[in-house]
Amino acid sequence: MAPLYRPHLGWENEQLAHYLLSRFSFVAHPATISDDIGSDFYCTIFDVLESEPPKMEPRISFAIQVKSNGERIDASNKIKHLDQLEVPFFVGVIDQATASLKIYSAECLPMMFANYGHPGNLSLRLVDKPHRYQSPETYVEPKGGQPRGRLLGLRTGGKETGAQLLSRMYP
Repeated sequence: MAPLYRPHLGWENEQLAHYLLSRFSFVAHPATISDDIGSDFYCTIFDVLESEPPKMEPRISFAIQVKSNGERIDASNKIKHLDQLEVPFFVGVIDQATASLKIYSAECLPMMFANYGHPGNLSLRLVDKPHRYQSPETYVEPKGGQPRGRLLGLRTGGKETGAQLLSRMYP
């Protein structure tokens, strides 16, 4: 029996994302293909120090969930994980054709949990332009008439690379 194409494609996407993230950070991949703990990778950005020999100095860590498309993401089964996460959380959208990873910030998640507690369900919408203001009224929308359901818009840094975005947000 031939292997299924979709799981293989997902594995390829994760490998490409791992490679791209490793260009500017140390990467840990704590889960196998069958495990899903809420974040695909835990990374630590590093600086290369000008010395002989060159040395790397760790700066800040973050968690990232990698997806193959920018569609709305159901994160209802990850609410507790996202609330208890003690590092910044990002969503990356991998594109095999261009070998690129577009990184979206979830910097509003802690504020959403602080203001609203744990919603009954949670969807993440990836947006390319920032909202007018970072406030509960603009980054959280009621979902489907359910009073405890939330839709959180995540934004990207525009034309910045992932490393530039992370370095600007967390100097």
